Amino acid sequence: MPVRVLVPTSIVDDLTVRLRSSGADYVDLVGFSDDAEHLSDSHADVVVRWIAGARFDELMDASRKQWLHTASAGVDHVMVPAVLSHPDLILTDSGPAYGPSMAEFVITWMLAVTHKVPQFLEMQKERHWEWVTHTEVSGSTVGIIGAGPVAQHIAQACKAVGCTVMLHRKRPISVAGVDAVYSGLSGLMEMVPKVDWLIIACAMTPETTGIVNSTVLAALRPGARIINVARGGVVDQDELIRCLDTGKVSTAVLDVTTPEPLPQDSALWSHPNVHITCHSSAWTDGLRVRLLDLFVDNLRRYVSDEQLLNVVDFKRGY
Repeated sequence: MPVRVLVPTSIVDDLTVRLRSSGADYVDLVGFSDDAEHLSDSHADVVVRWIAGARFDELMDASRKQWLHTASAGVDHVMVPAVLSHPDLILTDSGPAYGPSMAEFVITWMLAVTHKVPQFLEMQKERHWEWVTHTEVSGSTVGIIGAGPVAQHIAQACKAVGCTVMLHRKRPISVAGVDAVYSGLSGLMEMVPKVDWLIIACAMTPETTGIVNSTVLAALRPGARIINVARGGVVDQDELIRCLDTGKVSTAVLDVTTPEPLPQDSALWSHPNVHITCHSSAWTDGLRVRLLDLFVDNLRRYVSDEQLLNVVDFKRGY
């Protein structure tokens, strides 16, 4: 009997093409629309949620469902009662698909800031000619909070441009290709004073919520720079603004904020040392292709009774 897969109508055609090209005859795709009055399908074995998906209470209403796949990298928004109430449910995420585009994004902004691209753009608008001295990314020290697929892609990109790279993770496990790994709160406080760039790329969990607080920010080198591509709630946003006002933090590139969308009266919009990128760091033309390919590969594994990739540990939240 074919595996019945409940998927958003927006990806049915793309999935069908991929499955046909692989000769797969083991899947019955059933499309659903978020606009539909009812989303339930009591016969589905697998449920796929695409970007910004919700209504899990309806999608997960039947005990037959064995696997939930989300096209997001983080799963904090997926950990709702309707999902957690399925004790044997397998949950997979799409973290590796986001790594390439988010790593390029981080490097782009590191280069743009150090080489004063925003200043040059303003000078061009004003038709103002002036020689400007700028700095290099090479030789700087980068500290990354997080050690998942996205963080590791960022680490590789930073190494490629000549940076010393440190990672902070929950557990003291080594990571290939980086210069140092720190763990725990004491490890974070040991790493932070050493970095020129603090890049936040961790999962949003109860343990990481507000982890970049006043104590961590105070431990930064004067003039350090921050890039947040994780979740806005990982950072104490009010304290970050204070550090930007005093110059303790010289630049913040914020792809994520609290809340989202960022209110129009937020001080972050007009701050001269802040760049807001509207949770867009991953949205490249290649992301959709990687997301689809990743799911199709896992679907083949599921049908073949092989180990799925990117399985989420419910207790850890990633």
